[in-house]
Amino acid sequence: MKKLFILGIVALLIFSIPLNVNAESKKRVLIDIAHDEPISFTAGYDMFINQLTNKGFILSENKVKITGNILNNYDVLLVIVPKSNFSPQEIAAIEKFVKDGGSLLVVGRGGSSLDTKKTREVLNELTANMGIIFNDDLVTDTQSYYDNDATNVIIVNIVDDAVTKEIFRIAMKLPCSLTLTSNNSKALMRGSPQSLSRPYLSDPDKSGIPPKDPLNPISGTSIIVAAKSNVLSGKVVAIGSSTFIEDHMITKYDHLRLITNIFDYFSGNTGITPPEEKDLTYAELVFAAEEYLANNNYDDAMKTSDKAIEIDPSKYESYLIKAKSLWNKRRFTDALTEINNALARDPGYEQKMEALILKGDILFSLGKYDEALSTYKIASRLNNSLFGVWYGIARAEYSLGNYQEAIEAINTALDISPTNKEANNFKSMLITIGDDVRLDEAARFFRTAEDSYTAGDYRKSRENYIEAKKLYTELGDQEKVNLINSKISAIDGITIRKNSIVIILGTLIVLGAGLVILVLYLLRPKIFKKV
Repeated sequence: MKKLFILGIVALLIFSIPLNVNAESKKRVLIDIAHDEPISFTAGYDMFINQLTNKGFILSENKVKITGNILNNYDVLLVIVPKSNFSPQEIAAIEKFVKDGGSLLVVGRGGSSLDTKKTREVLNELTANMGIIFNDDLVTDTQSYYDNDATNVIIVNIVDDAVTKEIFRIAMKLPCSLTLTSNNSKALMRGSPQSLSRPYLSDPDKSGIPPKDPLNPISGTSIIVAAKSNVLSGKVVAIGSSTFIEDHMITKYDHLRLITNIFDYFSGNTGITPPEEKDLTYAELVFAAEEYLANNNYDDAMKTSDKAIEIDPSKYESYLIKAKSLWNKRRFTDALTEINNALARDPGYEQKMEALILKGDILFSLGKYDEALSTYKIASRLNNSLFGVWYGIARAEYSLGNYQEAIEAINTALDISPTNKEANNFKSMLITIGDDVRLDEAARFFRTAEDSYTAGDYRKSRENYIEAKKLYTELGDQEKVNLINSKISAIDGITIRKNSIVIILGTLIVLGAGLVILVLYLLRPKIFKKV
């Protein structure tokens, strides 16, 4: 009986060991989804999940109340924009987990009409005793923002720390600010001098009109949007927006590097693996391709995008980068193929708008003005407040000979971006031309040339291009003249090739006839005897 008791104790000890015995130290991550968090393995955070998995982290989802027994099997807990309260027992278990050496990543969001369940109030139940408070506000910036919206803040005021090493820009959509309540807490990212804190969602603040919403006393560089805290032997990182881990933004700015830094900080890994010693993940390849693109290295951007496509051809990011690269190299036909590939892979809203505008620009550069206009109008139905949409519509309408429509569209574009140099120059050209009948005539010649080219009647196409070129030259539209010159050169190239083929065929016929005569002479010389 005594032996059975001892064997039972041994068995209990064996089976109480966590199943994941091969997990590296500090690399077991629990993602909480039991409190109405948006993050999961299947909803908008795939690239974040894959990034951690490829770096050796072991990930699990939590769908039940958090207990100490559950947390004992993990090193890192993620709580991302929760919307329902944690119980007192859960809060106590998480506090003990951190104090005992666990790591906690908590991510919030600024006040908005979407935030009906007070995310910050929920998070503060967890972090109030850890030296960080999520403020009930919304941070905006009238100079450093993206997508034409001051509530989409680009953070550039980065505090030096291991978590922020080599971080220069981080995007935050609807961020909230943080307050530090402990000497063990440290700000990681701050607002810029023009940043503002508001108690709730406000207008984007770009019109120069005094804001309707009241301002909080905190402003400028006093605003903190990311921080860390040491709680006994545990680590806490708090960030005021989840944008950096979302699929549609994870490869932008320095988001991938920030993720790597945070989890290296949690796991105690301060070394950097040389690139040649590891295979790059899809997200890392996309990030590298975007870096090449930003530095105008289009060939390497395309090569790197192709490698990412080999890993996962179902995602849109690589195709979009290739399309931009080909567009910049003026390979418009190839660019059109890649932008269609990107749009076919269901990009996020912001990326879809970008792709539609780029597709319109590509079609315009190909002289397909009707298709370009149709594409711009599709984009305008999704968002009619983007400069690129209305500038594209103005150019397409002008190229189709629709002067009044072009004027209306360029005025709308300049309402959105009054100082844009190209748009102002374009409007000046339109005003100089006026509602000239030659514009409609030039557009008609151009359309006839395009239709004739499609039908294979290159002679007629060339004649109409020349007529259109004459009129656009008179109107002073050098851009159109250059486009038509390229079209005429393409036709001349086709004609030269056709003529070359005719010459080659004629030469072959002559040589063939000569060969036949030679053979006959050798076989039947009598045929060639003189009479």
